[in-house]
Amino acid sequence: MRNGIISWIGVLCLTESVIMSAIFDLQLPAVVLHMIGIGLTVAAILLDGIEEARKREERRQRKHRRYYQGDDMDDAG
Repeated sequence: MRNGIISWIGVLCLTESVIMSAIFDLQLPAVVLHMIGIGLTVAAILLDGIEEARKREERRQRKHRRYYQGDDMDDAG
């Protein structure tokens, strides 16, 4: 959820920079907004990758625990 919000704010900054540049001819503020938008979008992508890696690791650990707990139960029985 948080990554989606960061991503949409980045997209809004990029859109606003295009509007400022094209319609109002404000180049410097448009460049600043454009850089902020790119930064927020990249941050959202990186956070998404980190979150996916964390979820994969949790799934791997759960699978590992289930596998070895199942073997322990067979040995005990």
